[in-house]
Amino acid sequence: MDTDEPTIISFKELRKKSKKKLVLSHTLQETYNEGLKQLRTQKRRRNDPRFDPRVTGVCELKDWDFLDEEHKNTIQKLKKMLTRETNSETQAKIKRALHLLRQREASARDRAFRIKTMKNFQNEQIKTLESGKRVKFMRRGE
Repeated sequence: MDTDEPTIISFKELRKKSKKKLVLSHTLQETYNEGLKQLRTQKRRRNDPRFDPRVTGVCELKDWDFLDEEHKNTIQKLKKMLTRETNSETQAKIKRALHLLRQREASARDRAFRIKTMKNFQNEQIKTLESGKRVKFMRRGE
């Protein structure tokens, strides 16, 4: 075995050795920090289909229920920040962000309500068509 060959050390081993005060050169330290950063982002994004390269095309919003929890947590954090913040400019920014998040929730609820009513109306149309009665079509304004 040649001693001139570089040894391959995984980031986990390097991390264990760094606890033992392993001294790295500047470039190796940067590489190590980049690797740690990638590991952290992979842990955070592991279950999120938005960042999964295998997911392509149109996805159903029903599958993304975990985003609702994330939005609720974001709103709670913003409310806490609003109560703690003393600067009027940052308070205005936080209020604006809260307002936008609440509007998104309201529009999502409105969209879901419209979809539900349209499905109900279409089901009624199918039933009346199957029974042999005349079908009434909905106009766009209704």
